[in-house]
Amino acid sequence: MSPAPSFAPRTFAALLTICLACALPYACAGQGMFGKNKVQYSDLAWHEADGRYVRLYFYAEEKELACAALPLADSMSAALADTFRHEPEKKIPLVLFSSQRDFLHSNVVPFLLPEEVAGLTEFAKGRVLVPYTGSDFRFRWVLRHELTHAFMMDKIASTLARRKKPLNYYPPTWLSEGLAEYMSASPPTPATEALLRDAVLSEQLVPLDEMWRLSGSIMVYREGQSLVTFIAERFGFSCIVAALDDWGSEKTFDALLAKHLGVSLTDLNDEWVRSLKQKYYPSVRERDRPSVYAREVDTGSSLSLAPVWVKYGAGRGGLAYMTARGETAELRVSDLGEPGEKARSRLLVRAGTSKAYESLHLFRSRMSVGPTGLLAFSAQKEERDVIHLLDSATGRRVSTIELPGLLALSSPAVSPDGGRLVVAGQDASGQCDLYLVRLADRSLVRLTNDFFDDRDPDWTADGKSVVFASDRCDTSGAGRYGIFSCAGRGGEVRRLTAGGCSNTEPRCSPSGKYVAFVSDRGGVPDLFLMDLREGSVARVTRSLAGVQMPCWGENDSTVFLVSLSSGKYVVGRVAVRPESLEWESGPGEARADSSRTEAVERAGQAQSSCEALEQSARRYRPTFGLDFARTTMGYDPEFVGGGSGQIALSDMLGNRHFLVYLSSQSEQGGDLLGSLSAGASYLDLAGRATYGLGVFSLGTVYDEELDILRQERRSGVLLYSAYPTSRFERVEANVVARYSDEYRYRSGAVGRTLLVSNYVSYVWDNTNLAGVGELVGSRVYLTLGVTRDVTRGVADYVVGLADLRGSVEVARNVILASRLEARSSFGEEGQRYYLGGPSTLRGYGTRTVSGKKVLLVNNELRLPLLARLAFRVPGGSLPFPTIRGALFFDAATCGDAGLGEWKGSLGVGFYLGGGYFPAVRFNIAWRTDFETVAREPVREFTVGWNY
Repeated sequence: MSPAPSFAPRTFAALLTICLACALPYACAGQGMFGKNKVQYSDLAWHEADGRYVRLYFYAEEKELACAALPLADSMSAALADTFRHEPEKKIPLVLFSSQRDFLHSNVVPFLLPEEVAGLTEFAKGRVLVPYTGSDFRFRWVLRHELTHAFMMDKIASTLARRKKPLNYYPPTWLSEGLAEYMSASPPTPATEALLRDAVLSEQLVPLDEMWRLSGSIMVYREGQSLVTFIAERFGFSCIVAALDDWGSEKTFDALLAKHLGVSLTDLNDEWVRSLKQKYYPSVRERDRPSVYAREVDTGSSLSLAPVWVKYGAGRGGLAYMTARGETAELRVSDLGEPGEKARSRLLVRAGTSKAYESLHLFRSRMSVGPTGLLAFSAQKEERDVIHLLDSATGRRVSTIELPGLLALSSPAVSPDGGRLVVAGQDASGQCDLYLVRLADRSLVRLTNDFFDDRDPDWTADGKSVVFASDRCDTSGAGRYGIFSCAGRGGEVRRLTAGGCSNTEPRCSPSGKYVAFVSDRGGVPDLFLMDLREGSVARVTRSLAGVQMPCWGENDSTVFLVSLSSGKYVVGRVAVRPESLEWESGPGEARADSSRTEAVERAGQAQSSCEALEQSARRYRPTFGLDFARTTMGYDPEFVGGGSGQIALSDMLGNRHFLVYLSSQSEQGGDLLGSLSAGASYLDLAGRATYGLGVFSLGTVYDEELDILRQERRSGVLLYSAYPTSRFERVEANVVARYSDEYRYRSGAVGRTLLVSNYVSYVWDNTNLAGVGELVGSRVYLTLGVTRDVTRGVADYVVGLADLRGSVEVARNVILASRLEARSSFGEEGQRYYLGGPSTLRGYGTRTVSGKKVLLVNNELRLPLLARLAFRVPGGSLPFPTIRGALFFDAATCGDAGLGEWKGSLGVGFYLGGGYFPAVRFNIAWRTDFETVAREPVREFTVGWNY
């Protein structure tokens, strides 16, 4: 990417960037002023309360949740303190959220979090962030996981402080995440164990010496937990605690672990892998690969989820499903033909690119189809989830249903008559229940109202009842779910399954005779059928790694489901013959759910906990802590070569920031004080509208006209404000006032001058990382600025800028990227612009083209050249970064009164990196005046951002 556009004299644009450096939601590092927004949709009234080990931060809407969370976190912390033999010196900051939306948009971390993130421990200040998504078991799991992170890092820091040693290495990710998983849920459930089982049986298990490759993948959790469990069982958990007590005694973590286990890491890996093979290999004899029980539907993706059968008309049908490509979730439909015929996949919705589809819920929501072929699914639209009704044949959105009282919606199911919807919804308090929506008037009826997690509803064929999964039968706290039913208008809840296993994802057959569901009663999640008339149950599959998300086809003889196979989630068609299955008696006569007593008891416990919370609760008062303090040496086009110091402070919720900056360029000439530059800024992100203010005094400035560095004292203030209308769009305004005793005009005159600049900007950015690590989407930056010479009225000028960028994947892994940039300034003292160099006009020097009016065009076709190459080295393999190539064409023209002659270049480039990160790049460019092309190329080497 090119540097940030200059809307005011570059010195003050740089200071504005410093002011915004604490606000990464509004400025992706290194990518100028583009970037998506974190939007504070609600004005949350935050409170805080102290326990023995934690300081809880919560807002008023989640008070009931906070009442339970504080004693729970304290009891977990007490157990962790005993396990780790460590008492934290300070209370652990625990920030609680009653919804995934509030968690993802929190300012505690400055960057946007993926939807799949379930919790977070921020190491700078030891803050623990945990959302509540409706499941008590999941909440307890995530809370204990994140608290384990906090205890581990605090213990390591305490150990190093006692030894008076610096932190020379962090715990490897497999240990950090594996230990947290081991402490939060031991042993693993059949559902979480499925990935590990599949990796072992498909020979894709990553060995210990290469486990760093799993960083950022869910597999690092699964393999890490398995390895920590093996160490605890084989050597004793005390060995891990002893290693934490001895942190820093060895030069590497590998040496530290080998020291306390008494075996080499190679031997440890061999024993661990052998134990996993002994555990899982015998199941191959009695279980089947997906190809045995299902015929794969070729979706062209390794991640296909939430399938649902759609019927377009007589003899025509297809399968709608969700998938992912890079950062982007997609809703696609495959038109299914005859057996053996390749399915044709069509894109219906791409999430993360528009306000209507900010995100699709890949793993936590299913879809359904109404009798007229309308596809119902949930998606985030601005501040809450909505339900979209889509024509599955054309992709046209027919209707959007908004339910203002609910923040999160999942698995909407259309009734057989097409007039009603049932959906799982979560309100601001965090409670998750089932709701009925009448489509005619959008009226809402609550079907369940309790503390339990009700999910995955579906209608019976007659439209009179709803079946769903719920944890209301789980008295063990193990996160087990059962299948239940209730009348379509609400009322008594009846239990349909029994036993000490988990039964989820029910789907009623077209005839109304059966319910397909997933059960782990055999140790692996498999497909089962329930006969609704008799209550009997039959197993359909015996899968190696597990199945999920079943849906019925056109009749009772076909079920589509998702199977885990060799690390891929594939959709398969299962032929079902109910008469040939082995049926077992169910729980007997359907009976009323007996969990109401438990709900009453939990309500009483919550009331008692709330009384304890209220005694220590108080309104949140921002207290500022150090984020970082550092000194730097380097070169900057504004501040030149020299040293600088920065101090950044923020409050516990990340809503308010202070930044202090100090630098000197005395080596460029002049005295120390004369070349001293300093600035201080404050940024407030607490509300939807954000603002910042700063003061500065600069000693050395870069004169673009003379292309020199010179001393000139400039002092002033700046004001900044922004209002995001959505994740993708915002309006910005800023005012900069600066005073100089020796301001240099274009005429050569020097005098005292006070300049005041006002700028208004519009920003649009919906880019996402594609599967190849390239940004795909569109970016728009429009700005208009007016500068007033308050002192003399001589330096008045107006500037305008339009920066339009777009990238599209024209073929698999092939990206076409384009940029059109126009700049113009008006007035005698109007700003001049300079083009040339790798970030603008390749093949030319940095000041080759200049003028008050600039037009720049860039086009580039990017394609992979070398990928997935690794070199075998002692102890493992060394992967080589992907090398990508580019064919580019640039053109630019500048002038003062109007545009002049065009200059251009064409060439090839080779680079590593890209996307959100800098690219190391080598270009070979041939200059052209659009009549001839230079015979000798210009070679450039650069490190920076691809535009």
